[in-house]
Amino acid sequence: MYDAGVLVPKSIDRKEFFYMMEFLGDENGPSPLLGEVNLNELGIDPVNVLDNILDELDVMFNDAQMVHGDFSEHNIVWHDDKAWIIDVYQSQRYHPKYDTETRIKINKALKVLKKDITGIINYFRRTYRISYDIASVFGTMIDEPVEDWIPEGMMSESFDVDAYVKLQKRVDY
Repeated sequence: MYDAGVLVPKSIDRKEFFYMMEFLGDENGPSPLLGEVNLNELGIDPVNVLDNILDELDVMFNDAQMVHGDFSEHNIVWHDDKAWIIDVYQSQRYHPKYDTETRIKINKALKVLKKDITGIINYFRRTYRISYDIASVFGTMIDEPVEDWIPEGMMSESFDVDAYVKLQKRVDY
């Protein structure tokens, strides 16, 4: 994700299943989680923050070809007036057509992406009264790459991930 440009702490070292990451904080301690700060009190527009977070999810999905799987205000750190994505160890790469040892099939990735989008939008809806249409955000993120993955004639203006996932269960590409 780091190499793709997602705002994540830089990996410093790895020992088997443990990763040492760049510290996000200062001499007073670690930076707070997004859920621990009030953006309005900091004088920061929550709409801009949500847009930036959604942009990070977009880069994660389309450029890094990964999905987070546990994306929420508890896995985003507010550091230097930016939302940094953390706890990416459970994130998974995806493949357009099949599962491998290191990648999940796209239908699973789309479900995870939709869950991640829904979770963060619902947090901003509850906390800051910001209302985004989840289906529109989801469609914007997947519109371009999905055209390459889905057989001709299945793409439409309003891509229905649930219908696609059901079809994937019946048809093995």
